[in-house]
Amino acid sequence: MVYTTTEKINQLQTDCSKISMIYTHIPYTPKEHGTKIGYAYNKFMEMLPNDDDWGCFVDHDAMFTTPTWYNMINKIVFIFIG
Repeated sequence: MVYTTTEKINQLQTDCSKISMIYTHIPYTPKEHGTKIGYAYNKFMEMLPNDDDWGCFVDHDAMFTTPTWYNMINKIVFIFIG
């Protein structure tokens, strides 16, 4: 069955258990790894406790400007990934 975006959002609001945990992280590469930012990404992703969890990387000079940012990310994952 194909759902519209509105139907998916409505379904998400009634069944939030479908969304895995989303962990946010500002990546940092230790000096001994030089400028290999991929090292920091990979180390963080290895720390996620479940295969269904998500990592959200944030640039060091970014900030969340709304108190509902986490819900917005949940909705995006649910809508586009399922």
